[in-house]
Amino acid sequence: FLGSTVSNCTCKGNGGGLFMTGGTVRGCRLLDNTASSLAGGAYVGGVLDVAFDDCVIVGNKASSVYTDTFVPGGLLLLRPISVGGLDVRHNKGGGVYMIDGASLHDSTVIGNATVRGGGVYAPKGMIERCVISGNTASQFGGGVFIADGAIRNCLVTCNTNNNTGATYGGGGLFCRSAAAVVNCTVTKNVAYHGQGIWIDGTFTLRNSIVSHNVHYRSAGVVTNVYGWGGEGVRVGGEAGSIHNSCVNDDCYLAYPAFSNNHSIVADPQFVDAAAGDYHLQQGSPCVNGGAKLDYTAESLDLDGRPRIFNFGRPSGKPDIGCYESPWGVPGMMIFVR
Repeated sequence: FLGSTVSNCTCKGNGGGLFMTGGTVRGCRLLDNTASSLAGGAYVGGVLDVAFDDCVIVGNKASSVYTDTFVPGGLLLLRPISVGGLDVRHNKGGGVYMIDGASLHDSTVIGNATVRGGGVYAPKGMIERCVISGNTASQFGGGVFIADGAIRNCLVTCNTNNNTGATYGGGGLFCRSAAAVVNCTVTKNVAYHGQGIWIDGTFTLRNSIVSHNVHYRSAGVVTNVYGWGGEGVRVGGEAGSIHNSCVNDDCYLAYPAFSNNHSIVADPQFVDAAAGDYHLQQGSPCVNGGAKLDYTAESLDLDGRPRIFNFGRPSGKPDIGCYESPWGVPGMMIFVR
């Protein structure tokens, strides 16, 4: 199924645009479809070999979205496969729901809405090199709900969690169990509690920026002030750790056993945050501020550039955040022969 468009279809069951249990779907457009149960755009399950890549999934909905669970409006991925190159936008019921160790890479997930994980709901999944922006949830994780999985080299920005309850939170991410956030930039997200990240478990934050997240109020927004409940990271569960990260001084760590290792409290110095450019300026304290991890040598940043490289040369350590800059550390000298 290659290069096709499926639009304005209605299914009494699962998979409004596509119900898939085997085969290959590539370069297709699933637009404005509706399912009465699960997956307005595409339902991917079954036991046969499956490939699903480079598709546009826009404007789909699951009719039973207004329940207390996630009912995927865009893509429901029930197989432990890797999908990528997706453009998932404005689906009612959320963007991508994936279980059983599936992974999502090199995709944009924008403007979707649901109850939990407005952009991506990923228990035991992997999310890598994705832009997750402008999504909304009414309970957990405006941008992402993740548990026992990892999100790496991603930009999580401008997502909203509009629930006022003290046990519901996470404008950018809601992290449960042993979730890991690595080399991500989490910024300009909005919530009443845990505006950047809400943690409920043995969470790890590494090489990441959590900055300029915003408190949600019915009369407007108040930025980065704990008196209003402003929290870059809120810990509501077990102990966890922050390593080699840049977290604004609005960060509120509610759990006293939370550790902080080689991290900084500073302005990350984005190139132009007002215009949505979250690359690092020359001289940013995040340049070469990360820790080299087991996968770093093979890792690519959100732009697809190799990590730990400055001007084409190995630098020893990656930058903090989702983008690797070409700059060296402040004071670095370049010799030209």
